[in-house]
Amino acid sequence: MRWVVRLSPTITVAIALYFAMSLGLEALQALTSPTRGLDDRAVAGVVFGFGRLAGLGPEGLVRTAVLLGAVKLTAALVFPAYLAERRRGLFGVRTDHETLEAGLLLVVAATIVMAMPALYEGRTELLRQPMLYFLLAAAAAVVTIAEQLDARVGDDARGSARATLRSIDLGRAGEAVSGPWFAPPHCRAGSLRLSGLLTFFA
Repeated sequence: MRWVVRLSPTITVAIALYFAMSLGLEALQALTSPTRGLDDRAVAGVVFGFGRLAGLGPEGLVRTAVLLGAVKLTAALVFPAYLAERRRGLFGVRTDHETLEAGLLLVVAATIVMAMPALYEGRTELLRQPMLYFLLAAAAAVVTIAEQLDARVGDDARGSARATLRSIDLGRAGEAVSGPWFAPPHCRAGSLRLSGLLTFFA
C-alpha cells in the first residue's frame, strides 16, 4: 500500500500526460482535418457504427465525428489543469484531486460511447483503444484514492498528536501552579482556580 502512495504522483502525472496528448491529438484531427479524423480506423469504426445504429447519412456521420472530437477535446483540456495543480504541490500546496477526477469521468464517459457500437456489433477489434483508456482511468482512480486516504490518515494522526501534546502541556501547567502537597489550603485553592482558568482559556 505504501509503495502505491509513494508512486501515486508519478503514475497520475504519466497518465494525465498520456490522456492530454492522445485525446488532444484525436480531437484536433476530428475538428481540423478535412476527413474529420475518419482516416483513423478506430475513430471510423466508432462513427460508422453509430451511423449504422442510427441510420445516419454522410452529414450525420460528419457531425458525429465532430461531436466525438469535441468530447475528447474537453477531456484533454482538463488534464493540463491537473498537471498545473501537481506543479503547485512541489511548493507545498496540497493537490486538488477533483480536477483529475473530473477528467477521468469524462474519459470513462467517452470510452463508453466509443465502445457502444463495437459491443452492439460484436467487433472486439474496435475495443482495444476504449479498453486501454478505461484501464488507465481505473489505475489513476485507484492510486488517487490511495493517496487521498493516506493523506487523511496522516491528518488524523497529526491532529491526535497535537491534542495529546496539548493535554500534556495543560497537565504540566496544572502541576506547576498547584504547588507542593504541604502548601497551605488557601494557596492550594487559589492554585486550583488558576489551573481551571488556564484550562478554560486553552
